[in-house]
Amino acid sequence: EQIGIVFTMVRGQTPKAMKDVMNDLRQQRKSAVFKECINEATSVAEAVQARQPVYRFPKTGSKVKMQIVDIANEFLKRTGG
Repeated sequence: EQIGIVFTMVRGQTPKAMKDVMNDLRQQRKSAVFKECINEATSVAEAVQARQPVYRFPKTGSKVKMQIVDIANEFLKRTGG
């Protein structure tokens, strides 16, 4: 069963085409799209390469960590956990 959609690798300067797609999905499938997204960050790729959880990887910035926490909390809410 689908829990929802999480936008990932979102740039700070999000191109208009990408914003339009994100907004369309939010309008069409309101309850399916998670409120928070994960920004594009080099530390995410580095954590994967180092085989470490992104949240615990030393180079991961606080913004991305908070995005992960927010997504995890929303996931728990959606699944009753």
